[in-house]
Amino acid sequence: MLHIKISPLTWSDYSACRFMFEDVFDLVTLQYFWTDWKSRSEKHSYIAKYMDTVIVFALVDDTKNTIQYICVHQDFQKQRIGTLLLEKVLDSMSDQRSIHLVTAPDKRLVEWYGKYGFQITKNYYERGYVGSDMVRRQRCRSST
Repeated sequence: MLHIKISPLTWSDYSACRFMFEDVFDLVTLQYFWTDWKSRSEKHSYIAKYMDTVIVFALVDDTKNTIQYICVHQDFQKQRIGTLLLEKVLDSMSDQRSIHLVTAPDKRLVEWYGKYGFQITKNYYERGYVGSDMVRRQRCRSST
């Protein structure tokens, strides 16, 4: 496994994240990226780089306790990098009663999130996007 450092996501990371996002997600999803970026949590959103290249990032919206995106660079998928980032996000959100996310209705992704306690609450088609709403209910860990 690569040696990477996970750090908080900052405004200066926007261009690199958007560029990578365009390669990973479809155009329907891309149109919401700027809005989601602006509403991201500085407390729970993270990035990891390898040799100054963004290889994974997570956008989290605190107001909805929602993981907006976990985006892994295509050249670095299936190397547990997304798993490391998800674990970091879940740990940072351990004081929340529930965590929500929407994922493509891809069996592999649904199963991956399921390993971390997420369950499908509904499948839907909205704004040209097919997705699965998922939630993870958890006991709150005190933030003190």
